Amino acid sequence: MIGDSFAMDRNSPYLNRVAHPSQLEQVSESNMQNSTALLLTKLDDLQRQLQQLRGEMEIQSHELSRLQQQQANFVNFQKEYEESLQAKQDSLSITTQNQIDSEDQAQSSLQANSGATILDFQSEP
Repeated sequence: MIGDSFAMDRNSPYLNRVAHPSQLEQVSESNMQNSTALLLTKLDDLQRQLQQLRGEMEIQSHELSRLQQQQANFVNFQKEYEESLQAKQDSLSITTQNQIDSEDQAQSSLQANSGATILDFQSEP
């Protein structure tokens, strides 16, 4: 009875679905070709992304260089402006000091002349 049961199972539609070794090789080869195609597609995508990133990096590098040059120009401008401002302040200080000195000399001269005039009037008989 067990043998008869096995014989019936051998004719079962489930056993007919099992592939022969040649069919397994074809399926395996087909899967490898699909896997290879997927890997090549993925490789192409990665190469495209890498090229895009390189382009973006080149643009950012150029932008960085431009900003560094702009900053250097600004620093030079600021330094020149501060030196010019300092020179003007120094010149103004010298001019102001000269005016103060001139006024002091004029005041002293005026006082000396006033004293001489007073003395002149006092010494006359």
